[in-house]
Amino acid sequence: MTRAEAAQELREIAYEIYGKLEEMEDILREVDPDELEWAKAYWMAHIDGALLNIQGWIGGSFVSLVDTLASLEKEDDEEY
Repeated sequence: MTRAEAAQELREIAYEIYGKLEEMEDILREVDPDELEWAKAYWMAHIDGALLNIQGWIGGSFVSLVDTLASLEKEDDEEY
């Protein structure tokens, strides 16, 4: 597996995680919308920030998946 392929696979896994987060959000929306708001403000925001920060809930992690992907892709490009 090349570094670029690894980056692509990691990105795909992140989107799978986002799919599960959406399922969790749906469950909480159905059973306890107030708890959903807490979840979005805290742990969901941290998960998003640590991955791709799609929702932009927080400023992001110090080192996020986005940084890892950029590093993998950059170093793969430099080999050529």
